[in-house]
Amino acid sequence: MILREIISSELPRTMLLSCEHIARARHPASILRESSGEIGILVSKLVKRLAAIVLTEIKETSSESSEEVDNIVLTLKRLGKLVTTFSYNCINSRDILHFISTLCKVGEQIKTDKLRSSVFAVIASISLGIKESKAEA
Repeated sequence: MILREIISSELPRTMLLSCEHIARARHPASILRESSGEIGILVSKLVKRLAAIVLTEIKETSSESSEEVDNIVLTLKRLGKLVTTFSYNCINSRDILHFISTLCKVGEQIKTDKLRSSVFAVIASISLGIKESKAEA
C-alpha cells in the first residue's frame, strides 16, 4: 500500500501532503475505515512520524533566519490542523497528549521568540480544535 511506502520514505513534504489530501476528502472518516481500519492506522502512524520529524527540526533549529523560521511555523501549523482533524477518527488521546506535552517541552527551550510563540499558538489551536470537534459530535 502506498501509505506504507510514504511512512518509510522519510519525506516530510510528501507525508504532510498525503495526510492533507486525506483530510480534505469529502468523507475522510469513511476513508479511514477502509480495509478494516487499516487506512486509519496507517494515517495515524504517518502523522506520528511526521510529528517526530517536525519536532526534531524545531529542536535542532538555532537559526534566526526569518525564512527558515517561517517555513517551520507553517509546517507546524499544518501539522496541528492534521492532528485536530484526525483526533476524532484515528489518532488516540494518548498520542495527542504526548504530542502536546512534547511541544510544550520543546517550546520552553526555544530561543527564537517567533518560533516559541508559534509553538504555543499551535498547542492552543489543537486544544481548541479538539474541544470543538468533540462538542459537535
